[in-house]
Amino acid sequence: VYLQNGFNSTTLSVKSGADVGENGGITAVNYTSSDSKAVVIRGAGDQCVLTVDAPNGDVDFYGFAKKIDVKNVKLTSLHIFGATNQLQVEKGHVAVEDTGIVFDVIQVGTTDAGTGASITNNGYIAASTLSEHSESAKTAAAAAVTGEEIGGDYKISSLAQFEAFRDAVNAGNNFAGLTVKLTKDIALDDGWKPIGEGYRDVAESNTDAYGITTFFAGTFDGQNHTISNLNNKGFAPTQARLVKDGDVNTYAWGLFALVENATFKDVKIIGVDFDETRYSNANADSVGGLVGYSRGTLTVSGITVSGSLKGTDSVSGIVGRIRVGANAISITGCTNNANISSKVAASGIARIYKQDPGYSVTLIGNTNTGTIVSTYKYDLAAGISIYNMNINLVQSNNTSNGATATITVGGSATGGNSYLG
Repeated sequence: VYLQNGFNSTTLSVKSGADVGENGGITAVNYTSSDSKAVVIRGAGDQCVLTVDAPNGDVDFYGFAKKIDVKNVKLTSLHIFGATNQLQVEKGHVAVEDTGIVFDVIQVGTTDAGTGASITNNGYIAASTLSEHSESAKTAAAAAVTGEEIGGDYKISSLAQFEAFRDAVNAGNNFAGLTVKLTKDIALDDGWKPIGEGYRDVAESNTDAYGITTFFAGTFDGQNHTISNLNNKGFAPTQARLVKDGDVNTYAWGLFALVENATFKDVKIIGVDFDETRYSNANADSVGGLVGYSRGTLTVSGITVSGSLKGTDSVSGIVGRIRVGANAISITGCTNNANISSKVAASGIARIYKQDPGYSVTLIGNTNTGTIVSTYKYDLAAGISIYNMNINLVQSNNTSNGATATITVGGSATGGNSYLG
């Protein structure tokens, strides 16, 4: 069963495989069958609860679910290739596969005995609170989870795992408090859909027409690995995640589109090729090789970007647009080698935008070598740009195309622009 867009019910009950498509408003998928067969189920959105009652069946799960509630499944198991916030298994066997992500195991077996179920962790399980168990059953239930250690960092060694991480964020889990680490170099496929796909206005208004929040809010540690072939060839933004700015749709883009209170360190992003004219139905506003749009606290260090980026506004090599609010940012030891072109504001490292007075911005040891072009009538092009703000600024040894300059910030939150380079 495949659901086309616009499915007008919140509940889907099936006796076969099912794919909910892009219908993120579905709150329940119920699979019930006594047949001996194998099915595939794909969920979408952080509101969906998948319930499985198939004592003779095998189930492969992809996509995302708020919760997976396994009443019964064959001992050869339910295989999780996607992600879920909560996993509850009363009877049968569940395998969290290589690309699988489970944020919390809340039940294994019955609450009284803690038996009759098992989980093999071949992927990533962030926590096991076993909140549905009595105290006497928690030990037995915990022993029923075998394989990879629970908790710790989410380690990515393949494109499939990287895409699973991306899809989990886009479905609504922000990885707050968790660290994601690259353990190998990653070559992306053409047409990258960003992690935290969305548009700038949702970040500034705290509303989201799509009904979910897609900000990445954890720590991303590249461990000096390389991500290559980041481009938008063939990419089209999800229609529900576009917003009109006047008469024109806009979207943010980067390896990460939207982040909040996030940390990034030690990754090389090479061969970036973003050109908004490849998609003619919207303007790219807030575009960066690493991050398109950031709000809240932001810490970025040891990032290198090369290639080219061409968009409408706030296009930068590292972070397209930063709106800090009542927090601090730090960008240190970053290098942009990418050529930047924008119809409005273009920056080598970042554009820091509409900061409230009195907060801290640290810029140390950043280098831009890329060509920066703005076609705006006021030529808003700079190695680093700071707009409309009054801050506590720490800056040292920042250069743009070989020139060292000092950023000075005016005394008014409604002041103008300040630039490095």
